[in-house]
Amino acid sequence: MAGRVFDTKKHTNIKRKAAYRRIQVYTKSLAKTKAEKTRRRQVLKLWSLGLKIKQIAEQLDISQRTVKRDIARLMPYIKKKRTQLMHQESQAEIAYFNSLSGKKQLEYLVEHLEQRKRIVKARKCKALTITIDVDRAFQGRYAVKFKPDLPVDMQENGRITLELAAAGRKQAIARIYVGKVVYGEANLQTNQSMKQFINPTLKGLKVTEPNAKTHDH
Repeated sequence: MAGRVFDTKKHTNIKRKAAYRRIQVYTKSLAKTKAEKTRRRQVLKLWSLGLKIKQIAEQLDISQRTVKRDIARLMPYIKKKRTQLMHQESQAEIAYFNSLSGKKQLEYLVEHLEQRKRIVKARKCKALTITIDVDRAFQGRYAVKFKPDLPVDMQENGRITLELAAAGRKQAIARIYVGKVVYGEANLQTNQSMKQFINPTLKGLKVTEPNAKTHDH
């Protein structure tokens, strides 16, 4: 709503009595402020679930420009909460470390350094393929293969493809999509109606067992 105030600033060098002019000041109503807070909470929830700006706008029946503005307003709050969480976790970690014996502290440091090395070596990945080799599984050997090799750091809007391998042929069976990463956690999604993206190369394969030999007594 618009409120009435008076401007008493001097707008000229001429010596005369103060000139008053009426100006309009816009102030939000309490109801509109509450509605905006409710909408921003809804935007934050949907955004954390990995929905895109267009999807959020359609679901809340608002414009994409409004969604972008709300996210921009929420970013300082998100960064503040993230900083508080990291501080709390670091304080808890320090307290736990101080409670350990000297030997346990040394073991903790070695493990922590090894873990940091693995994190640093993790490459950024947009497309990860996990292959399960049926032949190797039947032979009692390790049957899972990753391309690229682990560890990897899956990026937003990346995908994970699962496939089977048998008799030298491969068949993709599912695909998982990585949504928005919030607070270090990724939202995983899958399209159940996904069309088959490669030909069914394993069609016709059968698992057979050799006939057991019979012995005459």
